[in-house]
Amino acid sequence: FFYRNMSWNYVKNITKKPRVLFPKGVIGNNQQLADFTNHTEERKGGVTTGRAWRANELRLKSNYDLHKLWYVLLKEKNRLHGDRLLALQLNQQFEVHNNLKKIRLSMKRLQTVVSERRELRDKYRKYLEEQYIQQRKNEELEEKLQARGFDTSKMGEIVYDKHYGAKKHAANFRAKMAEIEKDYQEKVQKQDDSDKQTVLNKDDMKLLTINEHNLSEMETIKMHVKNFYHIEDKAKRQIYGKIQSTKATHAREIFLKELNLVGWQFKNKTANPDPMKASLEELS
Repeated sequence: FFYRNMSWNYVKNITKKPRVLFPKGVIGNNQQLADFTNHTEERKGGVTTGRAWRANELRLKSNYDLHKLWYVLLKEKNRLHGDRLLALQLNQQFEVHNNLKKIRLSMKRLQTVVSERRELRDKYRKYLEEQYIQQRKNEELEEKLQARGFDTSKMGEIVYDKHYGAKKHAANFRAKMAEIEKDYQEKVQKQDDSDKQTVLNKDDMKLLTINEHNLSEMETIKMHVKNFYHIEDKAKRQIYGKIQSTKATHAREIFLKELNLVGWQFKNKTANPDPMKASLEELS
């Protein structure tokens, strides 16, 4: 009996989980530090201490302070990871998951602030490079004109437009659209002044006018889509295929209308007779 009782106490002692105490908060006389560390938040009915750094707070810090804060957060995260692994090895419960989540959130927000500053710095550098390139192009052009004997003192500032090609392409497209509209209006006016029978409406005439100008794929898409430059290539191909399918269906309807008109004219003997057939009938 004594041996059995001793064995049971031994097993119970070696399997008993040790009690681990974690600090619940930082206590101090500094009111600002206490407000920061003892800030409470409600989540799933529980109350925890502390909070993650906010992005607007991190934006007020210098790059040097952010650099130091990053390594402080990294050190704390590694420490909590070590505690978590130790708790898993000892089969204990890790009770500071929320602190680890807040540290990760703070590090992500710090990375966001650094990315914003890097993007702003790159834009400013690009702006300075564009200014320098424009200035150098103006100076080189002025030197070439002076070497050829031109007086550049009264020319003022020579502006180099990097969007000249895109503007020229847009001007050509607008001119082509104006030409299509002009041809369409002439066809409508000619049809209104004519006494011939027709079954075509204005939409049919517009399609015939567009087909006569042989627009390219990009020009066709640009006619139907406003935000043309913001669409991916796959979407452009799908849109162009849909436009071509609609145009083919419309052209088939136009052909059937004209075919029905010709059949009605032959049925009522209003179509123009064949001159060769008429001459043969007179001889017979």
